[in-house]
Amino acid sequence: MPKIAVYVPTRGDVWHETAAALGAALPTYVRCTTGVQDARHMIVAEFLKSDADVCVMCDDDVIPPVGLWQQVVNHVTVGRADVCAAICPVILEGTVFLPNVFVRDDSLEKGYKLSLQFIMNKGLHEVDAVGTGFIAIHRRVFEDKRMKDPFKADFIHGRGEDVQFCRRAKQARYKVFADFDVWCDHMVTVHANAIANSYMDVLNKGMGDASE
Repeated sequence: MPKIAVYVPTRGDVWHETAAALGAALPTYVRCTTGVQDARHMIVAEFLKSDADVCVMCDDDVIPPVGLWQQVVNHVTVGRADVCAAICPVILEGTVFLPNVFVRDDSLEKGYKLSLQFIMNKGLHEVDAVGTGFIAIHRRVFEDKRMKDPFKADFIHGRGEDVQFCRRAKQARYKVFADFDVWCDHMVTVHANAIANSYMDVLNKGMGDASE
């Protein structure tokens, strides 16, 4: 029977619902203050020291559905996918919740974009790239020499570690899937400085209008 190892990359704070949902899987919490890219590489190094077949990563701000997240892992253990992600919705323009699934678009510098085309999808679908909020990856992907530093972001082209990982996996002929039946709660946080800066922008615009 395939073995799985569950990891939570974290900056130090984990939602208690995340811990509860993963509790029976005995997750390993990997703390890293230098960024999620470094945390994921720390996880890969630890995973390759184990005898597990499938690596599962769940971000500390993602709450997977209890009793259902194992379905994502199962797609990898039975060979349907080399990489499979649950849906961790992201907010577009403050109102529309989109699946964290990307479409290849070579007309863009980044080469990928979020799309409304997935919003009504159901079931398992092969995709161009997925977010890594909750993802299962087979050991063979990490053991492949072509996948050295698998989560190294490409900041020149604006590709984060999630899109860049999927791009490289697809180039190496691995199958990347998303399960649209498994939606996680994505407890996205906003830095206080971002809120303060937005407030000051509005305040300054208001003062500018008043002085005219």
